[in-house]
Amino acid sequence: MVKRFIFIFLALNLLILCGGLDHAKAKARKSLSKVNRKLKLLNKPAVKSIKSEDGDIIDCIDIYKQPAFDHPALRNHTIQMKPNFSFPHESSSRKNESSSPAALSQTWQKTSGSCPEGTVPIRRIRRKDLLRAASLEHLGRDGPQTSSAANTTFDQSRRIVYLNDSKVQVYLFASHSNAFLITSGYNYIGARGDVNVWSPRVESRDDYTTGQIWLKHGLESVEAGWMVNPKLFGDTRPRLFGRWTLDGYQRTGCINHFCPGFIQTSKRFALGAVVEPWSQRRGPQYQISVRMDRDPDTGNWWLQVGDEVIGYWPGSILNYLRQSAIIVQWGGDVYSQKVKRSRPHTATAMGSGEWPSGLWGLASYINKVRIVDYSLQVKYPEWVHSYAEEPDCYAAYNYQKSLAFEPVFYFGGPGRNHYCYKMDSLLGTPSLGSDSCHLSSPLNTPVTPIKIEETQVTPIKIEDVETSAARSMPDRSQSKFTFEAGQGSNGNNLMIAKYSEKVIREALCEMIIVDEMPFMTLEGKGFQKLLRVLEPRFKVPSRYTVMKDCVKLYIRDKNILKNTFFTTGQRVCLTTDTWTSIQNMNYMCITGDFIDTNWKYHKRILAFRQVADHKGQTIARELEECLVE
Repeated sequence: MVKRFIFIFLALNLLILCGGLDHAKAKARKSLSKVNRKLKLLNKPAVKSIKSEDGDIIDCIDIYKQPAFDHPALRNHTIQMKPNFSFPHESSSRKNESSSPAALSQTWQKTSGSCPEGTVPIRRIRRKDLLRAASLEHLGRDGPQTSSAANTTFDQSRRIVYLNDSKVQVYLFASHSNAFLITSGYNYIGARGDVNVWSPRVESRDDYTTGQIWLKHGLESVEAGWMVNPKLFGDTRPRLFGRWTLDGYQRTGCINHFCPGFIQTSKRFALGAVVEPWSQRRGPQYQISVRMDRDPDTGNWWLQVGDEVIGYWPGSILNYLRQSAIIVQWGGDVYSQKVKRSRPHTATAMGSGEWPSGLWGLASYINKVRIVDYSLQVKYPEWVHSYAEEPDCYAAYNYQKSLAFEPVFYFGGPGRNHYCYKMDSLLGTPSLGSDSCHLSSPLNTPVTPIKIEETQVTPIKIEDVETSAARSMPDRSQSKFTFEAGQGSNGNNLMIAKYSEKVIREALCEMIIVDEMPFMTLEGKGFQKLLRVLEPRFKVPSRYTVMKDCVKLYIRDKNILKNTFFTTGQRVCLTTDTWTSIQNMNYMCITGDFIDTNWKYHKRILAFRQVADHKGQTIARELEECLVE
């Protein structure tokens, strides 16, 4: 009886198990069928296929049969083969601190070079790519998530951005941690920058990290740069990417060609292919020049990398961006389920994985930041702001070496670290050591002495400038008798006054520096009238000219001070002072006190600069650089 019962029990279990296996097999067949249908939809018939050394397969697809035309709005679209516009080349009087070779070469090009005429290279999506995806429906985008607009006060999660005392609403997303430079306006029709290329650490297969440029209007954006995304591409190498969305990466748009939308016209470069070479720590630095511009005739947004026009996002699939962007951002983005309030925080790195304070050779940068507005001028934004959602995990720093140099934006960080894991910034509380609110403008930089080039600088004299109108006047160098201005009897002293444009321009520089006045003062109507009354022969220079004069004056005084220290050999007492301004910008001043050979006490500012934070390592590094200089 017992044996019969055991036999019946085992038979029933076997029937249930077989039924479960059949159900599992049916479910697997159904899933595999979905994967195959998706593959057929994404991978169009190839005219030619190229097997790359890195394992990718690049299909040369008929330009009129590429995936973009599966979009309902593009069924009858006529391809625009090249842009209908050209912007004038910019002219900048400022030096660039960094200059790196371009990194835009792709491994598959070593095999074949490019696709045939009439075709475009598209990276083949394989079955294993789809099997890694969490959802076929949301392949190439984040999927439904909770987004939050920036709050209206700085104390609430530090999500408001101030540009020239104006509040700018920025949308931040769950599972994303950004560090970026931002500018806001009403009519941006282009943006560009040289993006430093790295291969940062990615902790989880589900994480990704980018170095990129955004053009935004609300939740709508077009983006481009490099990306390390093991879930999407199967490895941890930086790859060229473009992305678009209408709703903050939820249900519309995607990365590259994972959904219809982006129309490719280039036969030389493939979105999703590996970008090489990439930068090395304290070694060679490489960058890709990324630009996106709106065609005024069609509303299409064109993507260009280096000298190659890759293709465009058609205006017909966009909404507000069809007219213009209102926000431009440059920086990095880390996507992970373990950012912000999650503990432990992800160890996925942004940029190079180093803090921005490491600067050139260590930190990732974006150089030659530019925008284009309806003036059709390519220029540095008038107002910019650096921002980091988690400044103890990833930071942002818009660094300007001196007034003679353009700012270079540095961004990145290691992710999980001692501060990132424990600091209250994970809960949205501001920390004094962050650079999350750094307001910067080419005309808003302190004119007090800051670091100049490492190389020896020869003093430059401010030469007299004579216009043709001035040459027709009587001899400027003629001396005159006059009474010295003063109080009481001091005003009766007879003195010889000689006109010198150089002396007046140096006096203007000293006025700007000593009284801490804005350069715009020089272009005020009242101030210019005062100078015309005092000295009609003097032509008031522009604020840009006086800015250059201040730098030259600083170089001259700097060399005099260095010569004094070198020849006398007396000891100097150094004092450092750091503070955070009301705009949450971090500053550091280095002061030297010494007694000269005549036993006279002197106090000089040796360096005044913006710093990323108030940490001891940062202070020590800045102090060391000042002493070496």
